[in-house]
Amino acid sequence: PDAYCGRTTFGIVAGVIGTLVCLAIVGMKIAASSVPFVAECCAALVLTTMNAFVVAYIISPAGPGSSLGNLYYFSWISLVTCCMLIASCFETYKSGGESSTATNAHSAGAEMTSTNGNGVEDIAVDPLDNDENI
Repeated sequence: PDAYCGRTTFGIVAGVIGTLVCLAIVGMKIAASSVPFVAECCAALVLTTMNAFVVAYIISPAGPGSSLGNLYYFSWISLVTCCMLIASCFETYKSGGESSTATNAHSAGAEMTSTNGNGVEDIAVDPLDNDENI
């Protein structure tokens, strides 16, 4: 029973650490509109490594997630999601630092133009038919 409780505690602590790291990255993106690429990649590597250990300890036959259930499935989903984060970082690195997602209104197809003289700006929206981000 002590090993079972220790593994459960490890899973909870890993979940809290993962949540705090993700909130820190999101907070940096909201506050500064960007996060240093190295910090994002390091966070992805740490989360992936940590989730690999979570899957190993939680899903093992003596662990709390050994039977099929929410803990089993979401442990694996968490690891796969972290692997997707690493793949996204690698794609960004490979493309020279340009993200494949739209980051501002102009790249998303909206353009601000002033067409009338009363100080109100009209929004002209470009068609998205030929946009490679879709």
